[in-house]
Amino acid sequence: MDSVLGRIKQLVRRGRYLFSRKAEGEMDQDKLETFNVVESILNADRIQKVLRSRNPDRQKKREMLYVIHSPSDDGTFIYTKGTIRGTGENATYYFFISSKVLE
Repeated sequence: MDSVLGRIKQLVRRGRYLFSRKAEGEMDQDKLETFNVVESILNADRIQKVLRSRNPDRQKKREMLYVIHSPSDDGTFIYTKGTIRGTGENATYYFFISSKVLE
């Protein structure tokens, strides 16, 4: 398993994650609960894609965005995109682009 995916799973298992308003809105639209998204991340076997982005709210710092397509425990495939912010004990996995059902 990819070491970054392992780190993301570790953060999620420890409850060290946040959702953006956009991700929460998409979860509501697709009738997803937080536990569905958490299950999807924990069931992932790979990171689908890594993107580099500039976040205008973070002084044009580049961020690595991790795209994961994986099923929740009920078999619903969920698309997530997020980043790791902070280091060590202060690290958090932040779902800030989307979290939605794949059709």
